[in-house]
Amino acid sequence: MLRRALPARPEARRILLGTLFSAVGRGLTLPFLFIYLTDVRGLTDTRAGLVIGWFGAVTLALSPLAGTFIDRFGARRVVLPCLVIEAIGVICLTSSTRPPRRSA
Repeated sequence: MLRRALPARPEARRILLGTLFSAVGRGLTLPFLFIYLTDVRGLTDTRAGLVIGWFGAVTLALSPLAGTFIDRFGARRVVLPCLVIEAIGVICLTSSTRPPRRSA
């Protein structure tokens, strides 16, 4: 039954498998990210939850656009730059010392 539900092309199966591993990995590390943000970086529980929730909101908002670009340009050309952007965001998150302040 599962075999019939999967796409026939091996490239599409690889993308789905990579997405599965990414989702499992993200799910296993999110609790530790919450602890890191609250205990090490000193964010309140609410702010840490908003930061983590922001990841999901951005992913949900950009997924249709990314899917369109993948169909048009290919997965490698779209996913690799996105991973670089994600890595830069994580580096910024780990090197931050305080929450950003609103400018008046």
